[in-house]
Amino acid sequence: MNTFVRQIFQLSLLLSATLLPPALCAQGPEAGLAAGFASPPDSARPWVCWLWLHGNVTREGITHNLEEMKRKGIGGAMILAAGNTPPGLRFMGEKWREMFAHAVSEANRLGLELSMNIGNWPSGGGQWITPELAAQRVVFSATEVEGIKQFSARLPISESVRTDKAGRVVFYRDIAILAVKKPKLPERPNRDVLPKITVSSSHKDHPLALATDGYLQTYWSSKGARPGDGPSAAFPEWILFEFDEPFSIRSFYIAPAPGRGPERCKLQWSEDGETFKTLQQFVLPPGRPQTLWFPIFSSRIYRLLINSAYDKGSRQKSRNVQIREIALLQEGETHKVVPVPEPIKNLELKSVDKLLDSGNVDLDPYFEQAVSVPGEVQAQLDTTVNLTGKMGKDGSLTWNVPKGHWTIFRFGYTTTDQEVSGCNDGAAGLVLDRLSAEATDRQFQATAEMLVSNKTGEPRGLSPRKALPQDKPGGSPADLSGALKYFNSADCRFGPTNWTPDFQAEFQRRCGYDITPYLPVLAGKIVQQRDISNRFLYDFRRTIGESIAQNHYGRLSDLSHRYGVGYNSTFGGSQPPPVDVLKCLGRSDIPMGEFSATLQTAGKDHRRSSVKQAASAAHIYGKNLVAAEGFTTLGSHRENEPRELKPAADRAFCEGVNRIFMRTFTSSPPEADSQGCEYFAGVHFNPNVTWWEQADAWTDYLARCQFMLMQGRFVADVCRYYGGGVPGVVPPEYVDPDLGPGYDYDVVDDEVILSKMSVRNGRIVLPGGMSYQLLVLPDRRAIELDVLQKIAELVEAGATVVGPRPTATPGLRNWPNCDKEVQKLSRRLWGPCDGKIITEHRCGKGRIVWGEKPRNILKSMGVRPDFVYRSALEDTRLDYIHRSCGDVEIYFVANRRDRWEETDCTFRVAGKAPEVWLPDSGRRVALAVYDFDLVNGGTRIPLRLAPYGSAFVVFRTVPERVRLFSLRRNGRPLFPISKGKVSVLPYIEVLPSKLSNDAFEVRLWVPGRYQL
Repeated sequence: MNTFVRQIFQLSLLLSATLLPPALCAQGPEAGLAAGFASPPDSARPWVCWLWLHGNVTREGITHNLEEMKRKGIGGAMILAAGNTPPGLRFMGEKWREMFAHAVSEANRLGLELSMNIGNWPSGGGQWITPELAAQRVVFSATEVEGIKQFSARLPISESVRTDKAGRVVFYRDIAILAVKKPKLPERPNRDVLPKITVSSSHKDHPLALATDGYLQTYWSSKGARPGDGPSAAFPEWILFEFDEPFSIRSFYIAPAPGRGPERCKLQWSEDGETFKTLQQFVLPPGRPQTLWFPIFSSRIYRLLINSAYDKGSRQKSRNVQIREIALLQEGETHKVVPVPEPIKNLELKSVDKLLDSGNVDLDPYFEQAVSVPGEVQAQLDTTVNLTGKMGKDGSLTWNVPKGHWTIFRFGYTTTDQEVSGCNDGAAGLVLDRLSAEATDRQFQATAEMLVSNKTGEPRGLSPRKALPQDKPGGSPADLSGALKYFNSADCRFGPTNWTPDFQAEFQRRCGYDITPYLPVLAGKIVQQRDISNRFLYDFRRTIGESIAQNHYGRLSDLSHRYGVGYNSTFGGSQPPPVDVLKCLGRSDIPMGEFSATLQTAGKDHRRSSVKQAASAAHIYGKNLVAAEGFTTLGSHRENEPRELKPAADRAFCEGVNRIFMRTFTSSPPEADSQGCEYFAGVHFNPNVTWWEQADAWTDYLARCQFMLMQGRFVADVCRYYGGGVPGVVPPEYVDPDLGPGYDYDVVDDEVILSKMSVRNGRIVLPGGMSYQLLVLPDRRAIELDVLQKIAELVEAGATVVGPRPTATPGLRNWPNCDKEVQKLSRRLWGPCDGKIITEHRCGKGRIVWGEKPRNILKSMGVRPDFVYRSALEDTRLDYIHRSCGDVEIYFVANRRDRWEETDCTFRVAGKAPEVWLPDSGRRVALAVYDFDLVNGGTRIPLRLAPYGSAFVVFRTVPERVRLFSLRRNGRPLFPISKGKVSVLPYIEVLPSKLSNDAFEVRLWVPGRYQL
């Protein structure tokens, strides 16, 4: 210490310390913690996505790649086959399988582990998937028929069905033939005074009466079908109103047909019906109903003269003119019409005919419902006729059509035509039908089974075994041996799909009613009621999602386990797939997500992150590992270096990831040039990057973080039920304003609520060890009856449940009795709660809370925030995650700003000495400066973080040495209150002395008067 600093220290140092009684360190999980942090085991090492691009692999290249992975601290590799030019080894051909066997053998030699994607990444399918086993979609054709008569014709199939060059249908199967009768429109009261109305011309199917019937669903049309047949100044169309007595009018109402209504018009009057004078002339806007006002005028005869019309299909000259409704109105009179009902909102989404736009995780469109209006029902169950048995094999139908207007629907299904993208030679083909166990079996047989079968040259360490009784969806394999540890399915290219050959039987089994009479909903018809149609669509999507969870993800898990190999699925990308993602990930031995290299570290969450749902799935289904494909990007790849990647990795760690698969390590033979072979997506990480020789520091950092985050269990105070229904996805982790910072959460699905949740000492617990203070329900009024029944059991046993009172079920299973049961049960649980004046109701040992924020509820329960930080800088942003391992508490804290931060952090841990463990260096620092919050049961420490820096704060021993709880410089506190401006060097560092428990090592970097 120089003389100047020593003098400052001697003159101004006032030592104030508190001695705490020593205690024995807790034995158990912490014993190997320090050693594992200093030198992480292979199990904590990051993995890579090992891309076999274009089949461009050789024995020498495989050996070189694996040896380099081992040399630079990689623990394993997931083999992904992709790319189609230039052609290399044929996917799953004999040579390709030989290369795979060599990779397994070399990985065994080097102590590396492997995972193999089932199929050509990133889509599931291939040339072995026939149209019968490919992803399917519902299609239909509609034929209009008027009764009474005999109909005899061949029903067409949907024009969207693909045909070959010869015009032959590639693949199509019928589902059902339904005749839907057009319901009668509701009656409406007649007006007191009605004129005689005549018109210049009318189309035979759209007479003038349809413009004065009070229904906006119907319309009058003038004659004309060709451009130029419509009204003009030389040849106008007109509508004449003739009253018995003079009729005083104050306004004129007109509702044009959209895109075909009047444009230039005159409202005229006449005394004799021969000579007309203009009362008002006007230009109508296209498509919008108008009420035109003028001074009260009286006449016996009026005429609307139409000199031109709009026509979207013929912009130069109109073909005709169309009016939905027209009326002359007296003073104070309004024209009451039955409005045109809105179509089913977002039908394409609700019927899984398309998916949400990329990056959109807002599921509200699936629950939006238009307001019901009279006359909106377009099909009644009791008048819908099933004609399926009457149609011949050639599509011909003979039917005696009853009275009325009928629409004959021919429903069928065909392939979605989605093909495997960017595939190797030999892997091109259709995407498989994930709703079908048969299609899943075929995919597994053509890929995974080919690799482990004795018939194809069994790789070392693999031994096929028969199915074991304990094999269950989501369970662990009974035996894992050799380097090949997992089969993987990557589902970032899912695509819309909504049918499978046995879907009708599956729907009946899962929903309890026949799907057939509701099929017109898929054609856009409102069946029975609008609400009923939306409920059916809920059941329709749920059946799709449950079928995929069971017949694809659960099936792949079972098939993998039969061969002693684990299974993990990846849900990445940015389009919510038509599944309950948590349920599907729960079938994985390692739930896996994806995150981008360009995740924002400030501001709102970046869209390209699907990590929180993988973490939640792991926590609620009792899995320790949470994986994620890391650093996906479509921008520049080679320029990215660890400093730029670290913020995204830290963000993923804070969301729950503890095994990163770096994307991408592209396989490059040794003879390739310095650029190597690379894929267009992902950040390059292989021996071709310029910083490869320094890569150990990066992989060591990741390994230390992952080792620590594999310890114990995740700590969360809240579990959120994201509601039943498909799709079910978890958005990126965010700070909910109702929960606020400092509390963490998991998201839970109905399967876990129903089969795994119980209550112990007021906490909601799961078999895997997770526990929560609160169960928070979604802000919806519909809930499945069985879920509400289980919630009632939890509340009776002592749980605190937060959310609004449900009033209905979302589907039609056992409807309407199910709604009555929900209302009866919710009355008992919610009691007098209204969410405003009365916000809590106790039931049994537990309670329901409605209208209070979860943060306030937790505080009222004495549950303080798990992590709180303070800084003099308002825009400081720290992120964190907490894991508990026996008597050891582990916090990971990350700086999400590109600047130094000086913060004052409080952790919800009492009675233990804090240590800061630095994952970039492996250094562990015991703290001499900290304070206990005896009132709130927390520990406060000063935490200094570099730009995008991170640290573990570990609590594992009872304090044995003197601590300092205050630091001041020139009379101003440095701790417990942080300063404003932060420099690269600290003002002061105080460390425990290595010589004595009651001494300190002090390093002063900036002159001043210090008090300790």
